[in-house]
Amino acid sequence: IGAAELALRQLKEKLLAKGYFDPRRKKPLPRFPKRVGLVASISGAAVRDMVELFAKRWPLTELVIRPSRVQGDGAAAEVAAALRMLNHFHATRELPLDAIVL
Repeated sequence: IGAAELALRQLKEKLLAKGYFDPRRKKPLPRFPKRVGLVASISGAAVRDMVELFAKRWPLTELVIRPSRVQGDGAAAEVAAALRMLNHFHATRELPLDAIVL
């Protein structure tokens, strides 16, 4: 196996040991989400695809987009900061979210 695949396997084992994949931690997704946070590059195709998808499938859902670099130097820190921000707004009920998409 290559170095990248080995690193991914090791990370998965580490997170598994911490219980992050435990089914008891998972929360069911609402059938009709009211508000969803999205962390994505504002100029990427993924954000456009998600906006179109939500417009077609869940047109009443409010999509809250938190721009972030998703690749390259500093991307991991930006994604983590964006996730912390959305979680903070949800936890303080300033901006309750049904889900967050990374």
